[in-house]
Amino acid sequence: SYVPTPKRDTDSPFLLPIEKTVTVPGRGQVLVGTIKRGQIKKGDQLELVGFGENIKTVATEIHIFKNPVNECIAGQHVGILVRG
Repeated sequence: SYVPTPKRDTDSPFLLPIEKTVTVPGRGQVLVGTIKRGQIKKGDQLELVGFGENIKTVATEIHIFKNPVNECIAGQHVGILVRG
């Protein structure tokens, strides 16, 4: 009679495979994707890893379907504005 909520891995370190990026002039870069594990809050530090580089940055804003939120968890499709 109902669909149960799937269990999400919110205790592991944050992992977001980036599906798309958008540059916002004067603000930074928006990273778009579905969170695979963990959780993130506005103001948390992030480390972008890939292509032989590690870049440290900060999540300045988080949006879910164009609505700003303060935190999000695994399974949610998000856009995260980062500095730089």
